[in-house]
Amino acid sequence: MFDVSAIDIEVADTQWMDVSPDFTPQRHDFSGGGGINFDDTEFKEIDYLSQFLDDEFWSLVATETNRKADQFFEGVPTLGPRSIFRSWYETNPEEMRKFIGLILLMGLVKKPRLRQYWSKDPLIYTPTSQAIMDRNRYEMIMKFFHFSNNENEPP
Repeated sequence: MFDVSAIDIEVADTQWMDVSPDFTPQRHDFSGGGGINFDDTEFKEIDYLSQFLDDEFWSLVATETNRKADQFFEGVPTLGPRSIFRSWYETNPEEMRKFIGLILLMGLVKKPRLRQYWSKDPLIYTPTSQAIMDRNRYEMIMKFFHFSNNENEPP
């Protein structure tokens, strides 16, 4: 894929300027073939997603989510005795895949309230959500869900 560490440097060093109204960008003709350039005869849906969101991506999301959690805990002197954050532990790429999968599933199975995905009420019961991740864990990851290091952001 690409080196995400270089992005922060490029963005930080970018200087914007006005462009002349008569500026015309250079056109480049496309000379490649259309379509995908790999054999997908045995592919499942997840294989297509993995072409865009590779292991490096999932590692980055897990790392930055954990970093965001660490930053949160550094700023909180003490947690209340009943805080769900007392049970926080670092996430990993596999758990982040499940987390994103659960978010995508929520787009297909719509509920009026987030907590209803974990309801045990037989009228609205959704066993898949509970099988993937418990509600407290989902809420903790959602709070810390992050893609970049805040310490590298411009002031």
